[in-house]
Amino acid sequence: MSLETLFENLSLSPLTDSGEEKNLPSISQNNSLHIQESNIQTSNQIINSKISLTSENQIMAQFKPEYLSCVPQFDGNPNELNRFLSTCDSIITAFYDATNPNNFHNVYLLNSLIGKLTGSAKVVVNIQSVTTWNELKDTLYRNFADQRDEACLNRDLVLLKQFPNEKPQQFFDRCLQILNLICSYVDIHEEQVEAKILKRDLYNKLTLKTFLSGLTEPMGKTIRCMRPTDMNQALQFIIQEDNIQYHQNFTNL
Repeated sequence: MSLETLFENLSLSPLTDSGEEKNLPSISQNNSLHIQESNIQTSNQIINSKISLTSENQIMAQFKPEYLSCVPQFDGNPNELNRFLSTCDSIITAFYDATNPNNFHNVYLLNSLIGKLTGSAKVVVNIQSVTTWNELKDTLYRNFADQRDEACLNRDLVLLKQFPNEKPQQFFDRCLQILNLICSYVDIHEEQVEAKILKRDLYNKLTLKTFLSGLTEPMGKTIRCMRPTDMNQALQFIIQEDNIQYHQNFTNL
């Protein structure tokens, strides 16, 4: 046998470690395997696409446009920022499809929330060209949140006093404005829910003490003796005393 014939036989009949011939898959078999793998990948893609569409359809079926009526308008007032963001966040949490952020439902939802903006808030967001909820939230907070930190707001709260010609209800409103800004700061910067609750309770009690101690006399002493347990009760006592004073003045005429 010639060397050429020997090499041809060896190349056509490869051996295993035991010396037996090893059957290699033919070209047609390889092509068939590749086609099967491709079909499996295509099937998986179709299944995943159907699952995504099913999830999106379920979310869209649950959402109703009238839910957006609970979202207040926001014009850039720092005192209204926390309420606007918290309401929007509840809508996003319930109906935003995080698995497919670029779908039409998410775009509609975001544009509906942007449509609630007016005044300077609307101008700023249009300039920034926000495309996601996180971008919208960060833009509003960066431009319209009160720039004081928690320590500064706390200091400004405890220093509040009723002005000489200021009505008790007006002083009450000023106290609540600072409290609202503090609660907004806590909600945004405090990650733990328990810490948020504890701080809110602490600052509500501190606001009540500030209000009672800051009232001018004789109203301040009268309201303190009535021992209100929260700001709402303190306001009710203020209104009662105002009505009593009004009737007394009317009787003395």
